Amino acid sequence: MTTSPSDLRLYADAERLDVVVTEGILQGRSNAHWYPEVRCVVLRIGLRYEVRRTCLGHELGHVEFGHPPGCDPCIYARQERVADEYAARILITRSEYKEAEAQHGPCVPALAHHLQVTEALVRTWRSMELRRIESES
Repeated sequence: MTTSPSDLRLYADAERLDVVVTEGILQGRSNAHWYPEVRCVVLRIGLRYEVRRTCLGHELGHVEFGHPPGCDPCIYARQERVADEYAARILITRSEYKEAEAQHGPCVPALAHHLQVTEALVRTWRSMELRRIESES
């Protein structure tokens, strides 16, 4: 498998943040977890490629913004949104999205497959782009 430009951005970001990325066994339903005390992101063993990339981008968002684990539910929801948006910015550029949409139309599953991210991340990127467009109007 060749390394995509977004993979290069993702791992360059992990390096910039001085974060070790590894695979392991995680408790519960979580696909990934940030361990700040050892500066390590652990990804569940066996994740599909697009889920792995999306989860790593999301966890790097928590690192970038210094989100503490185990916080208040109201704060947690905001942190999750911020981490998702961070992943969307790293993994999907405007030009990559336009290319995917030119080939596949607005179909979220097809766009996600083309961009090699989860469908949820495509929806997050669209929401961010819509807010950007509205703020420029």
